[in-house]
Amino acid sequence: MRALIPRYLGASVSAVALIFISAADMQMAYCAEPAKARSSAKTSKPKPTTSAPAIEVTPAGPQSSSECTLAALDPQSNRSVSYTVRLPAPGSRQRASACLLPARQAIQQAGKSELLLVDVRPLREYERYRIAGSLNMPLTFVKTKPFLKNRPFALVNEGRDSAQLEAACQELRAQGFARATVLQGGLSAWRRAKGPLDGDALAQRELTRMHHAEFADEGNYADWVVVSIASAPPKDVQALFPQAVSVPATDEADKLVAAVKSAVARRTRKGAEPKVLVVDDDGTRYDRIEAAMTAALAQNVFFLDGGVNGYRKFWSEQATIWAAAAKPPRKPACGA
Repeated sequence: MRALIPRYLGASVSAVALIFISAADMQMAYCAEPAKARSSAKTSKPKPTTSAPAIEVTPAGPQSSSECTLAALDPQSNRSVSYTVRLPAPGSRQRASACLLPARQAIQQAGKSELLLVDVRPLREYERYRIAGSLNMPLTFVKTKPFLKNRPFALVNEGRDSAQLEAACQELRAQGFARATVLQGGLSAWRRAKGPLDGDALAQRELTRMHHAEFADEGNYADWVVVSIASAPPKDVQALFPQAVSVPATDEADKLVAAVKSAVARRTRKGAEPKVLVVDDDGTRYDRIEAAMTAALAQNVFFLDGGVNGYRKFWSEQATIWAAAAKPPRKPACGA
């Protein structure tokens, strides 16, 4: 999130964090309402814990953000270090609506050769699956292609996180690429709208899996409806997802899908086209309900990798990395 750091370390952050400290040494301490971000060191050694305790917080209202203070072990001093992180604030950022091109409209235009689709994902991902006839190039290269100034084109990614593409679209339009757009909902929306995709059909299931760092950015937009199917208490879920609505946990897929559909309908304003994020405890229930959930809901549906526990761990690991980065490694003693 740009308010904290230029960009999150990405979906592979877990592997990086383990360089500094194992996950078992980290503990969630508490969450509080918005306050000035701060970090501090305590001289006492942390007590070993087997799991993170429940988060205590008063759910935040619209347009607000909550902060979580996380405790981690400083690998240099072996002391407990607390670090406060600001969670996403729904509604704090606005979509570049003028740049967004609905998937159904894009499918029609592309079918008539009236639209060029520019896939900005890494080449390796593009080769796995892609829209037939789309052009692949890094996002930073688009502005170096003069021929794009003379034709309509849409920037394409997976569709889970479009903030970067929206910003790029606005910049491109300012530079003379007047017909630049962003495929709203990306490949996920294209696939849902029955647009043809080439490549590995099994790999395409990854399109609906939201990574932690992606939602840490996307969670600042108000067009997300977060629905918890976790068995964790609602207050613990709302500590990490202030706008989340919880539905009763059940192993009966039909009842669960119906409850989620009802919850989304209650949270959707008339005429709005929200995106839905489903979260469970640990990411193990999605495969059993994804097909039914996708068929029942009119909106684009995504599922958070690792669920509530994985998202909590993501923030703990971020705090650990920041705490370690704030203090350079000590030089080894002579002869060491």
